[in-house]
Amino acid sequence: MIFSSEKLMEHPTFRKRVGLERLAQYADDEDLLEEDFEGSRKPVLGLEWDGGLCGGGGLWVTEWLGLFFMSSSDFDSEGPFETLDDLLKLDWFHVAAYRPSLTSKSISVPELLAIALDLVGEEGDGILINGARYVLKKGKLVPSKKLH
Repeated sequence: MIFSSEKLMEHPTFRKRVGLERLAQYADDEDLLEEDFEGSRKPVLGLEWDGGLCGGGGLWVTEWLGLFFMSSSDFDSEGPFETLDDLLKLDWFHVAAYRPSLTSKSISVPELLAIALDLVGEEGDGILINGARYVLKKGKLVPSKKLH
């Protein structure tokens, strides 16, 4: 499982949303909890980067039962978070990355641009947002045909 099932089972919002009967089923069968999570979670946000010679990686945010979870190719999974804003406070969303890319079908482009500002390091650095290229110019991300 990408997160601590024990931590999730103790989370008050989770306990309230699944109800006592389902909570008891999950306590008896951790595989059932994982199956429900894997089968019902919804993708919210993907952050990927090209690590150059070090290889690339990514973070993926999902929502399940109104709670938010982060999994990663490089870092420990985290969650649940009550809100997406709480999850986005994680350090990983505030560090410049090499050739970053954001994808989301549920977050608006203006919101993605706000997230992206912390992922580009210097003037002229670029980022892909839902496949469109943006470059940092004078503190703002502007559309560009050239990524880097």
